[in-house]
Amino acid sequence: STLSHLFSQGHVAAETFAKDEQFRTRLNTKLPTSSRLADPLTRPDTSQYSIIYAIATTKQLPNDLPFFSKVTLKNAARTLRALRYDIALSRIPINEDWIKTTKHRAQ
Repeated sequence: STLSHLFSQGHVAAETFAKDEQFRTRLNTKLPTSSRLADPLTRPDTSQYSIIYAIATTKQLPNDLPFFSKVTLKNAARTLRALRYDIALSRIPINEDWIKTTKHRAQ
C-alpha cells in the first residue's frame, strides 16, 4: 500500500502542477528563487519535466513490485505520459549490512 500511495501521490502532484494555475502560483512561492517558474499562470510544457519514482529496495524493479502496486504504477504512468511527462522508475540500492542492523516493522 505504501508503494501504491507513492505512485498515486506522484500522479496527483504532477497532474495538479500541469492543470492548476492556483497550485502553481502557491507552489512557486515555496520554491527556491533559482527553481521558480517565470510565469506560474501559464501552463508549463510538461515534456520538459520528469517524474522519477525512486524506491529504496534490494528487489528488482518493476518485476518484484506487489501486484496492486504494479497496477497503480501502470495507471499513473499512462496518465502522466498522456500529459507528456517523462516517467522513470529507479531503484536506490540498500546496503545489506544496514538491513541486518536496523529495526523494521513486522510484515
